[in-house]
Amino acid sequence: TKVLSSGTGGNYSGGTCSTASDCGQAVSYWVDRGFRQFWVAGAVDFGASNMPSTTGGSLGTASKPIALATGGNLSFGSNVVAYGIYYAATATVNTNAALGSGNPTIVGSFISRGDINKQGTGNLSVVYNSNLFGAAGPPSGLLVPVPGSWRDKLTAY
Repeated sequence: TKVLSSGTGGNYSGGTCSTASDCGQAVSYWVDRGFRQFWVAGAVDFGASNMPSTTGGSLGTASKPIALATGGNLSFGSNVVAYGIYYAATATVNTNAALGSGNPTIVGSFISRGDINKQGTGNLSVVYNSNLFGAAGPPSGLLVPVPGSWRDKLTAY
């Protein structure tokens, strides 16, 4: 998990960002370098001007979704398409029209501790995709139990 904290804007390689848009750019910077899991201390704002360049202009892909949690507000503007799971620990998930009045789409899920704050004329769409999180087959990754590898006693069965 890549941790981004508050600090000088533009120091993405140092793991800091200052404004919500800057933090969105920092996440995109690390997505372009292969990271897919993020904790961002402050607010995060995604729009057309701060998307990763390696994913065709979307935030993640169907085969490489993003897991992002933030201690601040989470905003999606313009016509952003985001794949993965997004969590805002504060009271608001924004569908922000500051970067345009488009229609952002989340393919996956998002979780908020509070309200969805619709701003502007656009609409947020959330699209369920059961294949996005491995529902089509067994789980994969570093911390997945291997069948037959777990033993809960010292003696043979």
